[in-house]
Amino acid sequence: MPLFTGTQQQYYNNSQSFTGNGSTTAFTLTFSPLPTLITDFKIFVNGSELNTSLYDGTPYNASTGVITFDTAPVNGASILVRQTNFGEQTGNYQFIGIDDIINNFIVSYVGEDKIIPKARRADIAFHAQRGIQELSYDTFKSIKAQEIEIPPSLTMKLPHDYVNYVKLAWKDSSGIEHIIYPTGKTSNPTAILQAENFDYNFDSDGSLLVAQNSDSLRDFINTAQTSASDPSDGLYDFMTDAGLDLE
Repeated sequence: MPLFTGTQQQYYNNSQSFTGNGSTTAFTLTFSPLPTLITDFKIFVNGSELNTSLYDGTPYNASTGVITFDTAPVNGASILVRQTNFGEQTGNYQFIGIDDIINNFIVSYVGEDKIIPKARRADIAFHAQRGIQELSYDTFKSIKAQEIEIPPSLTMKLPHDYVNYVKLAWKDSSGIEHIIYPTGKTSNPTAILQAENFDYNFDSDGSLLVAQNSDSLRDFINTAQTSASDPSDGLYDFMTDAGLDLE
């Protein structure tokens, strides 16, 4: 179980939202940890960011996480508080280091009058790593699925309990799912050039034409242009089907 105790909105958007009722002036943040300064986050009311001068009139108590407005936001106002220093912490909260695991074990079980009177730290480290391996085999095999739209940056935030991916796929406009295979499970076969009747094409030396062999392809086209009574007969279609532009 991850150690992150905030909401999904806080994790994915680094933000927390409230709704004004026309009378409430104080709103409590539940970020963990709480921002230290008011400059550690931005406040948006109905999509508009409060400027710096209004920050001075919006006290923030770092010990309680309470933001207090001088004037209560109107009834139905959308208030969004977004952290500006939260991104660097993303992911760090979910792990306990192996050094902490080893130290905790030594304190609890190794020593005089304890279960293990004497043990080398290297031996404990070995078994700690083996334990993590066994957990990976037996405990972490829970599968969750998410469907998101990838932004132009082609990046996404991994889920807070992410261990490894099982399958990646993209969906076309018809809703059909297409699997994205890892590079290690794909191939790069040689593309053989074919005519409209699917016969293979050969150059003047009788060698098979492939898409990577542009010099042989030029020889083939030059030969076809020279020998054909109508150089454009079928040649344009052939080049279009092959996705080539050799002008």
